[in-house]
Amino acid sequence: MAFIDSDGAYRDGEISGFMEAPLDGNQHGYGVLVRSFSGSHDVEITDSEISGFQKNGIDARSLGGALSMLIDGNAISGAGGTGVLAQNGIVLLGGVTGAVTGNTISAIGYAGTGTQATGLMLYNSGSAAP
Repeated sequence: MAFIDSDGAYRDGEISGFMEAPLDGNQHGYGVLVRSFSGSHDVEITDSEISGFQKNGIDARSLGGALSMLIDGNAISGAGGTGVLAQNGIVLLGGVTGAVTGNTISAIGYAGTGTQATGLMLYNSGSAAP
């Protein structure tokens, strides 16, 4: 699922199948990919199940445009504590604003060294209410 310089919503669905077989260290494969390069955009991901992703369950980045996210009521499940890849449940980068509420994030881990896996990563993000 991808929203590129667009507004939209994904509700009450299932997203799966964006993982290498077998799981490896490649840094790609997102359940939901959201990018704002220009303009102002609003995206909602609600009440959905996201699993079977390679790197990030939801990856939203403001890369020149404004982006507001509502991420609510989702069940996000990773591959567990693997030694090949540090997965992340939800990633908001580069000025993304909005709300992240009522989500269940599980099986996110990393058994290797030198990096960390996260349930929720906020990096240079704007105001994202818990």
